[in-house]
Amino acid sequence: ALASCSKTEIRPEVESRDVHFVVNTAENEEVKSFIQNNNDRTYTPKWSNGDELAIFVGTIDKNTKTPTGVLKNTNTTDTKASFGGTVSGISLDGKFKSFAPASAFEKGFADGTVGINLASTQKPSRLTIDEACDILVAKEAGYTADANGVVEVNGLYFKRMFSVVKIALNGP
Repeated sequence: ALASCSKTEIRPEVESRDVHFVVNTAENEEVKSFIQNNNDRTYTPKWSNGDELAIFVGTIDKNTKTPTGVLKNTNTTDTKASFGGTVSGISLDGKFKSFAPASAFEKGFADGTVGINLASTQKPSRLTIDEACDILVAKEAGYTADANGVVEVNGLYFKRMFSVVKIALNGP
């Protein structure tokens, strides 16, 4: 009888607030992030300090005009990236999709699809791969913030998507 008289306090859960993300890339031998050819059939990862990762929380559709957030690489070594930044207005747990470079996001097409914008100038040679020709897409990942609103995701794996390199021919 006492239980039926007791009052349970119902507090609305905080659904959206600032969440600080730290996303660490995995050692991914097959992809090698942005790569540099060592000319001996080996490659060296070439993440740069300041590289940007676009993240999307929720559905990506024709109304998606910008990424949910953009994280910057703060790691000073080439082999792995550690992206960090604050994302506003999202729930404290969920799933996110991501890709790099963040600047390649295409804000929407007439048919309602969302895509990427490849570099207008591509300069690959037989010895190098131009990272402007590349888009790295990460596996979807789950996240949960701690009491301070901090999320740390370790071991993010990427798949490389290549563009078709433009070729200019001279002469007849």
